[in-house]
Amino acid sequence: MVLHPSVLNKNGFVRMEDMEPIKSDQTNHSFRILYTDTEWHIYSSFFGGRIGTFISIPGRSMEDWIA
Repeated sequence: MVLHPSVLNKNGFVRMEDMEPIKSDQTNHSFRILYTDTEWHIYSSFFGGRIGTFISIPGRSMEDWIA
């Protein structure tokens, strides 16, 4: 799959304060994956929330449990 450059504009780093809901202790990493409409959204917190990222990837969910 090749991502169009316009998709990359929605992705990037997140401020430390905004990672508060998903951060863990000072050394661990945590991730939250969501699927809405036609996109996957991945929030990630690294090193206890010191670095946060947001990634949005277009694509259909193939899971049969999603209504």
